[in-house]
Formats: sequence, C-alpha cells, structure tokens
Amino acid sequence: MLLETRKPGERFEAALRGAVEGGGDGGLSRYLMGSLSGPLSDSLKGRLVLYGNDDQGWFENLADGEDFGAVEQAMARGTLVWEPTAADTVTLFYERTDIDGEGAATQSHTNGSGIPGTPRNFPRDSHEFAIDERGYQSVESDFLTLRWDRAVGFGEGTLTNIFGWRDQSSVAMSDIDGQPEFLFHSPGWIDAEQWSNELRYRGQFGSALDVTAGLYLFSGDLAYHDRRLFLGESGVPGSAQFTQDGGGEQALDTLAVFGSADYALNERWTLSAGLRLSREEKAVQVASFNLNPVPCNIVVSGDCPFDFRDRDQWDTLSPRLGVSYRPDADRHVYASWTRGFRSGGYNLRNSNAAQPPGPYDEEQVDTFELGYKQRAGAWALNAALYHTQVEDMQREVNLPSGTAGILQLIRNTASAKLSGAELDLTVDAGAGFTLAATASYLDARYTRVRFDLDGNGSVDSADEDLDLPRAPEWTGSFEARWQGAVPGGRLDARAAWNYRDRVAYTDNNLGYILAQDLVDLDLAWTSAGGRWTVAAYARNLLNEVKHGGDSQLPAVFIGEPLGGTFSPLARGRIVGISVDWRLGS
Repeated sequence: MLLETRKPGERFEAALRGAVEGGGDGGLSRYLMGSLSGPLSDSLKGRLVLYGNDDQGWFENLADGEDFGAVEQAMARGTLVWEPTAADTVTLFYERTDIDGEGAATQSHTNGSGIPGTPRNFPRDSHEFAIDERGYQSVESDFLTLRWDRAVGFGEGTLTNIFGWRDQSSVAMSDIDGQPEFLFHSPGWIDAEQWSNELRYRGQFGSALDVTAGLYLFSGDLAYHDRRLFLGESGVPGSAQFTQDGGGEQALDTLAVFGSADYALNERWTLSAGLRLSREEKAVQVASFNLNPVPCNIVVSGDCPFDFRDRDQWDTLSPRLGVSYRPDADRHVYASWTRGFRSGGYNLRNSNAAQPPGPYDEEQVDTFELGYKQRAGAWALNAALYHTQVEDMQREVNLPSGTAGILQLIRNTASAKLSGAELDLTVDAGAGFTLAATASYLDARYTRVRFDLDGNGSVDSADEDLDLPRAPEWTGSFEARWQGAVPGGRLDARAAWNYRDRVAYTDNNLGYILAQDLVDLDLAWTSAGGRWTVAAYARNLLNEVKHGGDSQLPAVFIGEPLGGTFSPLARGRIVGISVDWRLGS
C-alpha cells in the first residue's frame, strides 16, 4: 500500500503535457496531464497532479468492423508536506482514480492441443479477433497515506509512522469464448477496502552500526463475485441458457515485527542481518460455482449461499544475512541469503464444491545471491549470480472444462530451483553517446512435483520435465542514447531493444506467451531555457504480439464445439507526439 511520489519543492513549479498517439487499426488516444507545486506558507508545501486519457481504442473488432478498446481515465493526486517543527515532517497524500471503458480484446487461436477456435480462429502472431460481447470495465479507487517523520536524538535517528488506506470497487465484463457468438461471457464484481500502519525506527550508533526496527499492521476486507453466462443470443441481455454464480468474502489481518542491522567491521567489510516475524490470519466464506445455477450476487445483493467457511493462520520467520566488501570507492562485492514466504490462503473462484477451496500452505523461497559492481571512468558494470529454492510452490492451475469453461485450482503443486546470471553494462562512449546493455539467463526447473500438472492421470517424471510458467530462459536489452546541442536548444535521441524468450503460461505448458522483440524510439527537442519540449516516440515498433494469458478452452462446451483459447491481447505498435511546458523547474 505504501507509495513514494514526488514531493513539493521550495519553489513554485508548474507543468503541462499533451500527447496524442495511435498505430493500430482503431482510433487515437489523447492524454492531458498537469501539475502545480510549491510553498503555501513557511511550513506548508503542496502539489497537485491531474491526469486524463481519452482512448478511442487501438484495435478493430472484426465482428463488426468497429474500433475497440475505448477507455476514459481520470486521476487527481494531491500532496501536502507540513513541517511544524525542525524535527517533524508530516506528509499527506491522496489519489482518486476513475476508469470507464470497454472489455478485453480477447483472441481465440489454435490451442496447445491443436484444436482451433470455432467458428472463428485467428493467427496467434496477429492482433486479429472477432467477439460479439464488447464488454466493459469500471473502476473507482481512493488511496490515502499519512506519513510522520521525527528526528530523534537516540542514535541520531528517525522515527517514522506511515498509515495507508485504500478503497476500490470495480465491475467488468469479458467475452471469454473469443467468438462472435454467445458461448461463454463473464461479468465480475470486486469490492475491497484495506488499511495498514507501519511504525519504524532507523538510527546509527557510532560510525559502525546502522539499525532499523519496526512494527507493521494490515487489515483488509475483500468481496468478490463472478458470473458465468453460457449459450445465449448475441446482443440480448439475459438470454443465457445456463448461468453459474460464485465467489467469496475474505477478511485478512497481518501483524509483523521486523528488524535489521548493518555493522561495518572496517572501511571495506560490512555485515548485515535482518529478521521478520509475521502472523497472518484469513477468514473466508466461499460460494462454489456449480452450486448456484440461479443468479445471485455476493457483492451487489449479498444473496448467494456460502457452502464453505473456514479460518486459518500462518506464522512465518524470515531471516536475511549478507556481507559486503568494498576494496575501493569504485568496486563492490556482496553476497546474501534471504528467506521469504508467500502466505497460505483460499481460492475464492472455486468451480466445484467437490474440490475444497483451501486452505493451501504458505510458499517458502530461499535466495542466495553473489554480486559485483564496478565503476571505471566511462563505464559501469553490474553482475550477479543467484540461486533460488522454492518449496510448496503456489500455483493457480488453469484447466479447460466442458461444463464450466475454465477451472481454476490453487494448489501447492511442486518444489523448484531457479539459478541464473544477470549482467548490466553502461558505457559513456563520448560525443554525447551513452550505451547500455543487459543480459539475463535463467535455468528454472522442478525438483519435486506433487500435483498432476500435465493431466495424464498420474504424478510422474513427465510433470517434472515441464517448464515453469512465466520463467523465460533468456532476456536482454540494448539501448543507445545521444544528447547534443542544436540551434535553439537540446536534442535527445534514444533507440532501445528489449528481448524476452517464449514462456509457458499454463502449468501443463499447452498455453504459452510468444517471445518478444520490442523496439522503441524517442526523439525530443528541448528549448534553451528548458521550458518547452516537443517529442516524437514509437513503442513496439515491430508490432510484436503479446497476450496477457493463454487459457485453453474445451473442444466441446455444453454440447457446442468451441476449442481455441481465451487470450487477451495487449496493444501493438504505438506512435505518438507530445508537447511539454514547464515553469519554475
């Protein structure tokens, strides 16, 4: 819940930005942003940011030939910083966000079993789709933080208290079947409220010991409802022949005590240690989809019967150890071990009451890292080796169903190990040029499997041979920047390439996300006084296709041929121009 944002300064500043972009088969997207910042009195400073976006939709829906993906967004963010004394600083932050738009651009392509979507099937490496349900999304969110910092004499330290609160409600509709026919549509509702409070102290004792200690509290309430509409008439609300309603309510409370210390043995060697003790309690009541063929709603009307109620608690102890060696000001060698946990919980999207929604156990992650950093004149190098061991891995196993469309089961499926290497290099090439490159290699594999991941009816070596979802073997990037003086101001140019390997999406590896080669370009002119900037930019210049998921759909659904996938599309190539105006910066 904690968010760092730019604070108001000692001088008055104003900024305004307008941008327009497009690049797809749909319409244009327009942005307007502005900010005001500065002192309001001797002890009070303020900052206001406003943001608006009117997007006509990047896509074309081939079912009707209309632009698709329209969305309107508005955001207001305010910050006040009050310094009542020389030792105290109070920061109040508030943000309001409203989003209204159409649903996801869902594509159906031939799935991992070789079954094409019916009646329409599209190339996986295209932005083509045809759906009869345009869907919708509506989100309202309020977010507030109140932070108090006090300088204290003990350890020449700082006492900090951060309170956060968020309230969010959303409703959305998606065309799950990805077809121009009404086979499987699904609206969903979420209502969530949460608060947190962190009290911490940081101080330095002598020249060798730096200490941080604190207490963290969190409480959150969540109501979630999902409705599944099967076999209806396109464009006719309420025409679904079959419905399933389900979801749940969850109350979550967390208490954590933490501390860490860095101790400098001398100017070169530093030892680090940390410890976090957490207790998390969840209480849930769940309505399984297969038990609710008559419409009800947990969020709107609260009239769904719950078939599962439970409460559980997870206590975890997370240690951290590290050592750092600095032979000189330009080189740094470090090694660390950390243990973290992902708390246990419950599945609020329980498709079948015969499969209990939980509780599943906490996931334990141990990470060992060895790193090296160096700066030498015109270049800087960062390199790291790491090894991660995961026990009781939590996975949402995503499976096709001939009666429910898609089943989501949350289970502790396996243990795994992930070993890798990362390399970052930045070079000042002179004449205004800066070059940067990154490369990352990951070897991720299962060490023990306890769930039938591939669906062959048994847990065996075939499950262990599967790829871990969303774990690319290779990623990399290259970026070149140039900055130089031109008549009337300064010119900045940037070209960047980012690569990510193909990755598995579903645990059985039948669903996957294509490899990505993303090329971005930027060219910006800034006036001599810095007041004006005019820029042109391109994102994903090669128009690469990226899916937000690749859920496998059943070959036959309630007696109707379906197949294919539920694969929401991300926008492709974006080209745009922007104009910035600044005062006082």
